[in-house]
Amino acid sequence: TLKNNIDGDDFRKTTVTDGNSLHTYLIYSRPIKWKGREHKPVDIAFYLNTHGEKEFIQSSKNKLFVLFPTTCETFVGFLMNGPFRTPAHRETVSKDDDFNQFLILQIGELLRQSMFDLKGKGSISVSFLNVLPIRTEDFPKDSMFYPIYVAVRDALINEDLLPADDGTFVSARNAKLARGAELRSLLNQDQLSSLFLSTVSLLALIDAIKWLPGEITEGRSPDLRLYLLEHLKIDEVRPEKFVELLTDDFLENQSDQWIIDFYSFVKDRTEFWEKPDAALKKRKILRLEDNSHVIPFKSDGTPNAYLPSSSATTNIFPTIKEKC
Repeated sequence: TLKNNIDGDDFRKTTVTDGNSLHTYLIYSRPIKWKGREHKPVDIAFYLNTHGEKEFIQSSKNKLFVLFPTTCETFVGFLMNGPFRTPAHRETVSKDDDFNQFLILQIGELLRQSMFDLKGKGSISVSFLNVLPIRTEDFPKDSMFYPIYVAVRDALINEDLLPADDGTFVSARNAKLARGAELRSLLNQDQLSSLFLSTVSLLALIDAIKWLPGEITEGRSPDLRLYLLEHLKIDEVRPEKFVELLTDDFLENQSDQWIIDFYSFVKDRTEFWEKPDAALKKRKILRLEDNSHVIPFKSDGTPNAYLPSSSATTNIFPTIKEKC
């Protein structure tokens, strides 16, 4: 039973009741014209949490609709409806029919356009990404719905449609996943971009690199995480990768507070500084009182700098900056 309907410029929001509970759907439609003849539109419908418009729910009804559900499994978390050609019993849809193939392409374009609209509304979230065609094994190249998978994949790679950790949006080309919240807290957008883009000219030519939200983890969103890493080719930055990328110039350009936070970050990660060939022993990680940087040890193993002391004799030795 239709409860209410709210129309927007690009969508309509419909709430229906089954007599026991309310179900709210955000519906997008696209008019269809095929070989000079107009047909009924194709529709996609996202199931919303009624308590939060940014929370999308996986629809349990994932059959392709031709007004009524068919036996065709779509493998997505939203509803798809269209004027597909069907046999007399209306239960199946042929993937080899040229009109049906055209409709699938139109649904792919409609889905792409809806993503831009949802971005404008600030409604693209991790829950939204989870209802998209992200389980690649469900969309082989000979699948009826493969063009929809491709439309989404290409849009996410090239356009700023992924939700970033700072509340903005980013393309897969410029997105990174952090292995752990500490790393995401340590490196802001500018620092992350500086580490991954080697020259100032590149920084001017490419959009900023951004973290994806921390809720995308192996435990909480395993399918989405796998899709981002393996199919959108997004890097997962682990602490060892971060240490590998560190340069002396980068360290020297950070604030005293950041250097303190950095020391806290690596303090318990002894693999980075304890062994003779540890990575941080080769980086100028020690900030001196004059703001210059040195590596921790000389070639003979003696320290390059010492901790601050009240003793006057220590003034003759290089001293680590007291605030650091």
